[in-house]
Parts: sequence; C-alpha cells; structure tokens
Amino acid sequence: NPVIRELAPNVPKALPSELVRRLVFNVGVVEVKHTLKYLVNNGLLIQNEDGSYSQTEKSISTGNRDIASAALRNYHHQMGSVALETLNAVPVEERNLSNLILGVIKTAYAKILEEMAEFRRKVVAIATEEDGIDRVYAMNLQFFPLTHKNTSNPKRKKENK
Repeated sequence: NPVIRELAPNVPKALPSELVRRLVFNVGVVEVKHTLKYLVNNGLLIQNEDGSYSQTEKSISTGNRDIASAALRNYHHQMGSVALETLNAVPVEERNLSNLILGVIKTAYAKILEEMAEFRRKVVAIATEEDGIDRVYAMNLQFFPLTHKNTSNPKRKKENK
C-alpha cells in the first residue's frame, strides 16, 4: 500500500497500530503488518536497526501507460474507493475533488495525456523538494471515455455568436 510506504518513514518506529490510527480510511493492524513486510521484501522500504523505516526512492508513480497489470488495475480500483470514502471522512477544506466532462478527438486526447504526464512530473517535483511530510495525500488523475466512438462525424459544431 503506497499510503503506508509514505507514512511509515515519518512515524517513529512505525508501529502498525499507530499507522492505522493515522489513516482516514478503515484498515486493520494485521493488514498494515503484511503491507510493511511486503514493502520491505519488494525493496520499497528499508527497516532500520532502530525499527524505523526509510524509503528506497523518494517517489514512485503509476504513470506509465504501458503497464496494464491486474495488480495495477486493482490498485486504481482501491484508490477510487478510498477517494469516495474521503467525501465523508475528510472536511472539504482538507481535500480537493474536481471533475470535467469534455468532448475530444483523438489528437486532443493525445495532447491531454502529454499534459497530464507533465503535470504529474511537476507535482512530484514540488512534493519531493523538501524533506519530511505532515500528511499523506493521494492524487488520482483519470481521463476515460463516457461514450462510444463517434464514427460518423467527429467534428464539433461551432456555435454562431
């Protein structure tokens, strides 16, 4: 769980019960213990001699569009569910959820994906320019179709003004 990966290095000794207490969504102590073990075994965290944790990399991203594994799809599903939980669990002034519904053509789609990738890079740079954290946030960038392709006439009608 990436949330535990971000949180554990910032909690002295990172006791699973303390990590669970700091989360705004429901997860059990046993699951956090398993997550910590998984993160260490897979090289995402290092457990130090004093029991604390350190990250092996300052940031990780699922921004690579070529990765389409079942694990990644499951992760995106879980993060979507967590986002829904925050609607009631986190005050509006401590979160930001926004939405756009747009009509686009294939070339605009490609340009938007490029802009999203650049935006992710900028956000990571801002988040990692200083050491330490006071909170873990998730940013889900999603851009998906809501309709089937229009094969007849993809040109948008312009309004006369």
